[in-house]
Amino acid sequence: MFIPLTTYCRDDCGYCTFKRDPGQPGARYLTPEEVLDIARAGAAQGCKEALFSLGDKPELRFPEAAAALRGLGHHTTTGYLAEMCHAVLAETGLLPHPNPGTLSRRE
Repeated sequence: MFIPLTTYCRDDCGYCTFKRDPGQPGARYLTPEEVLDIARAGAAQGCKEALFSLGDKPELRFPEAAAALRGLGHHTTTGYLAEMCHAVLAETGLLPHPNPGTLSRRE
């Protein structure tokens, strides 16, 4: 099942219809409660895997994304992603399948 962790993204890929810039309808991060609600619903339907979709480090381009992350207790989207992957696995048993974009070796 699909968990759209955030619609913010620093990139402008011509093919993407998912991305939203700050101020556009739907531009946001899901809250932990929303993530877990989606995961619980998927697990109840027999799903085995949680596909996390997200933009590529939007906090590097948009102050609004960085502020939203701080409100969630994080400084990076990848840090928030890691927390949500752990939470989904622990609470539902669904295997997290993250798609975070380009990562550094440390990330």
